[in-house]
Amino acid sequence: IQYAEQKSRSCVEESDNGIKMNNFMGPWERCPNCKQKYTNKIALDLANAFLTFTESNWPESNWPENEGIRLRALNMKLRALAEGSDQMKELKEIANKMLSMVRQFKMKHSSPSESILEIEACVHFQLGRFHLKEGTKESSKIAVKHYEICRDILKSIGHKQGVAAAEANLARAKAKCDGTRNDVGTEEEMEKHQQLYTQSLDQAGDEHPSTIILGINTATILHRAHHAIEAERLLSKI
Repeated sequence: IQYAEQKSRSCVEESDNGIKMNNFMGPWERCPNCKQKYTNKIALDLANAFLTFTESNWPESNWPENEGIRLRALNMKLRALAEGSDQMKELKEIANKMLSMVRQFKMKHSSPSESILEIEACVHFQLGRFHLKEGTKESSKIAVKHYEICRDILKSIGHKQGVAAAEANLARAKAKCDGTRNDVGTEEEMEKHQQLYTQSLDQAGDEHPSTIILGINTATILHRAHHAIEAERLLSKI
């Protein structure tokens, strides 16, 4: 934690034209030796420490950069919570807090950045997964709303890959509401989503919200098509 704090502070001190977020957040997400991403409890502990670090040094203010930093810290924790199946209550609380911050941000700043909108879309995607996982028709209806919002946000900023992932999950949620079967595990669907995921990985990188959404969606399709080992490997990579 001390190493990550030092590296983040150095990043801020050396920045002339705004903070480079990849350098600022990187020490909290990746091992400095093997360069692999932290996972499970270590990832969650570091996400909590990063959140405390940002809230102490960049408190609530009217500065868009401060709010952007705090939103990214919360998003790091949201991703860490999403890895575990027993953290859904806290995940929902963090997600709702983030959406409240985005709403306040939009009220104060007429033109939110694309990165803020991407984070907002990612939050709705995670909430959609949360409610769909509950398995009831009522929760599936809520999931539909979140996936629709996610799709519309990504469509507004031109993220075609993310739109495709949101629409696939939206179709599953609607099928659950109607009590019908939604066969998304065909070879054609798997190939389509694997291509979209690879394309987003090459163009935007593995940390981009659209890449994460597409990866999760592809893993879900693989699992439904009885490619469990391949699905687990992809989820571990994500």
